[in-house]
Amino acid sequence: MPEEEKLVILNAMKSISSQTCVIFTPLTNEVDFLSIKALRGHSPCRSVFGRTTGEQVMQLGVTPYKNCIEHGTILHYLMKVLGFPSEHRRPDRDEYVVIYWANIISGKRFTFQKLEKEIFIYDLDKEPYDYFSLMHPDPYKFARDPEIPVIFPKNVDETEIEIGQRVGLSDGDIRKIRDAYNCPSDRIRLSNSGEMIRRLSNSNWFWKVLHLIWIVGSKVFPDRGDEPSNPQSTPGLLKFSTMIQKLIVVALVLGSLYSQSDAQLVNYDQFSNALTWLGYPAPSWDQYNVFVNSAGPKGQIWDKQEAAMALTHYIHESDGLRAKREYRCEGNGCPGDYETPGCDVGGQDYYGRGYIQLTWCYNYRAASYDLFGDERLVQDPDSVARSEELAWDTAFYFWKVNVHSQPGVAEGRFGVTTNAINGNLECRGEYVDVARRRFEMYKSVRNAFGLDPNAADERGCYN
Repeated sequence: MPEEEKLVILNAMKSISSQTCVIFTPLTNEVDFLSIKALRGHSPCRSVFGRTTGEQVMQLGVTPYKNCIEHGTILHYLMKVLGFPSEHRRPDRDEYVVIYWANIISGKRFTFQKLEKEIFIYDLDKEPYDYFSLMHPDPYKFARDPEIPVIFPKNVDETEIEIGQRVGLSDGDIRKIRDAYNCPSDRIRLSNSGEMIRRLSNSNWFWKVLHLIWIVGSKVFPDRGDEPSNPQSTPGLLKFSTMIQKLIVVALVLGSLYSQSDAQLVNYDQFSNALTWLGYPAPSWDQYNVFVNSAGPKGQIWDKQEAAMALTHYIHESDGLRAKREYRCEGNGCPGDYETPGCDVGGQDYYGRGYIQLTWCYNYRAASYDLFGDERLVQDPDSVARSEELAWDTAFYFWKVNVHSQPGVAEGRFGVTTNAINGNLECRGEYVDVARRRFEMYKSVRNAFGLDPNAADERGCYN
């Protein structure tokens, strides 16, 4: 499995570990273990429910049109492994959703049967039904007619919720894991406490010192069994050396895990400051998790400087990650403003949507083929606004294809990124002042990310 795919899996594990007391550890000599495998050329994603014996396989299919090695999808199957059933199978689900049984394909009706209360490992009486859970299926899953949902939410505004998301853990998911695994209420998040370990693990001297301790421990206390083979040795010293060496192993594993998964981007506080210092509300944990876990694999954004440039544009385009539809067009669709003869589908409007505010039919088509291999975004452009996942995916797609490889981006020239996104209007047109405001925002985001704002490079747009 390529390293970038392993990183996506590690980040999904860390998303759980950083917010609960559940920790994933590398296999040593355990008899029962989870084995995560990528299946090339096959699309199924599957995992057995709960713990089994021996090798328990989580299968992640990878095809040009469906890739299960994505943050939210992996989280879904990890929760399944941890023993969490699908949300729509709760015994009280009829109070919250309606199941359209006639539209379920043959042989799949059993997946919509309610389960007994005892099957659920968390307190159903304490935890309300969660439309936003990673364990809630897509409303169209197993539908005979793919245009008609199988699951309909009750007593809520359907335009305000999105069931079947595969973006990140909901607040309810986190509470359920903590409840099921008896996590202490005062647990410190590993994403913060692990920062020290990560920084140490990135220091050459840290590894040299650990290596030296290991060698010295092995020479001074060569025997680590219950009984000393050297009559001059004592069990107390042996137990002490064993403990020290085990602690070193734990430090090495944790340091490696956090250095791989955290080092390249930012923590939540930095991400939040990037918005709040500009006067916007603090982002959600889901927004943060998607950004740090998908920016690299989906947007080719691997370093902090490029992450600051990308996030600046996403903040600017979406009014602080709040607007997934262009404000002026949300009411009437801005008829006539974004027409592309030969591409447009009747009844659809192609105004700005998502965190990059994707516009024009040809951009929706290109994004659709890149993400899915078909024209589903042309047929339904508003799905980019309805789906949190697509709002991010199209933003990362646009950056990867139109911005990342532009000469000067790798060197940190922010003006080049503005030119790639809206150069005709802001770099060579009448809205140069808008481009200048973007640059001022970028300096603030750099500062939030711990980068020198005075080192921001303005070149590439109006100069």
